[in-house]
Amino acid sequence: MRENIQEEIRVNFYNELFEISSAYKATAIVVASDLDCNLADSSAGNHNQDVTTMFLERANQLFNSFNRDGAVIIDKPGGGHKEERGFLSNCLETLEKGTDYVKFDSIPLPVMTADSKHIRLLQLADVITSCSIARIAGENRYSPEIFELIKPLFREDYGRKGALALRYTLICVTKIYTTGY
Repeated sequence: MRENIQEEIRVNFYNELFEISSAYKATAIVVASDLDCNLADSSAGNHNQDVTTMFLERANQLFNSFNRDGAVIIDKPGGGHKEERGFLSNCLETLEKGTDYVKFDSIPLPVMTADSKHIRLLQLADVITSCSIARIAGENRYSPEIFELIKPLFREDYGRKGALALRYTLICVTKIYTTGY
């Protein structure tokens, strides 16, 4: 895609992609963490676990707002099977014990992984996540125009925009990114 869809064609492609997402009532939750700051959840062992917990809390709250249960499907984490099993084990532990703020009552299944090469929704989530993280980190060459197309997908709560998930019974996030900036 990088070589074949460039400049105005690329922006038009993304515009159409996000219009379709809006037509299907997609909403977005992107969670980021500054590596130079404290963890939001003091029981998290590291920033990756911290953003994962925050994402799961927001996914559960989103499902609750629709009075529905949902599943969380992520792109296979890098590092091989051992790392994937460890990540999924931590997610399961978080879902089972809950947090100080959330009892996970709307995510009845363990977090699942899939290869994003085969699932368009995971590819969409990757575009949204990577562009959002680029904007947070201050990238201003490519991300500003695309991020403006993404912004309508973010949920509005309490007068502020923020929060990516696909409605109905599916939450998609491709990778959990942390960045120091």
